[in-house]
Amino acid sequence: METNRCEPVESVKSKYTGSCHCKAITYEADIDFKTSQTTKCNCSICQKSRYWEMIVKPDCFRLLTGKETQGDYQWGAKTSHHHFCKTCGVSVYVSGHIPEIGGDFIGILISTIDNLSQKEFSELVPKVHCMNGRDNDWFNVPEHVSHL
Repeated sequence: METNRCEPVESVKSKYTGSCHCKAITYEADIDFKTSQTTKCNCSICQKSRYWEMIVKPDCFRLLTGKETQGDYQWGAKTSHHHFCKTCGVSVYVSGHIPEIGGDFIGILISTIDNLSQKEFSELVPKVHCMNGRDNDWFNVPEHVSHL
């Protein structure tokens, strides 16, 4: 029997849907918020854009609409693609390959998830893991995190 790589035995994922503000880009993703942590980073784009992400394997993310309306922003080492809507300007997700964090990934912007209740949003706050992207020290928490 073939197993879905998105659903490890110890995890129970739920289907979440999300979009940019104008709904030109829509997606669905399989996420287990009960056992997973979210991330905030102090690198330049995360800090300026106030990114708050949930990292998932690419198999757990499905772009439904909007491939043609996406912009793609990269900088520096160009290991990540920051996908945003060219109509409304909202950043929706990040994709890339970084061996230090497990290879291929999708970073879903928490703020773009449409069917996450305000209660569920608030329950995620204690599960935020802060990363020191500013110094390429991804596995250590930066000294200052309250602004993230």
